[in-house]
Amino acid sequence: MPHRKPPEHEHGPFPHGDPRNLYAKTFRQKTAGKNKLAERLVFYFKRFDLSFEKLKGKKVIDVGGGDADFVHWLINEGIEAISIDLKYSNEKELSSFSSSNPKIYVSESLESHAQNNSEKYDTVIANQSAIHPTKSKKENAAALIHLLSVAKINGKVFIYPSDILNKLKMPQINFKKISILNEFQSFLKHCGFSFEEFSREPETEKRKVIVIERTLNSNLNELRKLIEANKE
Repeated sequence: MPHRKPPEHEHGPFPHGDPRNLYAKTFRQKTAGKNKLAERLVFYFKRFDLSFEKLKGKKVIDVGGGDADFVHWLINEGIEAISIDLKYSNEKELSSFSSSNPKIYVSESLESHAQNNSEKYDTVIANQSAIHPTKSKKENAAALIHLLSVAKINGKVFIYPSDILNKLKMPQINFKKISILNEFQSFLKHCGFSFEEFSREPETEKRKVIVIERTLNSNLNELRKLIEANKE
């Protein structure tokens, strides 16, 4: 087998070597036997265009965090983070890395967590969990309210995939639609939320991430009323 040339840049924004390059010596030493853990980190960072540097000093929640490996990584790097998922009531669902640290996960629904954690997080991540194609439009719309409610002012909510939200109908909006935006995006703008939609996936992947920022001008109460009026 030919010898693999070591990377020219092992560190970048990653203090223990760039996990996008599993051949980096320092990273191999740090994550011996933990490639699955590293791959989850890379997956999240790539999809949501995040890094340790961008999350330093932030309070992070991963909603429906699966095996909690992503949050495990963040905590190891000194970032305050938590993962919530109802299935954590069964610790077998957690990875061996995450189950050893009970402080990183909570077995709780998003609705329940939102009741006691209003405006708590700088970064809220929902990766095919709270917003999901198998759920009804009404359920996804309600989940959107909860996600935004736990975000601080100037906090950001990262949701994948965005096309589920783009299908939501807000029947009581009474304003002129901005032609370059779809109905849901026009609705967000009307309620004072800023947002961007992007994809860091291969070109064959059609789905995108939407990042919604809760600003001082955001009217969450108006959004909630419109959501509740949606009977679909």
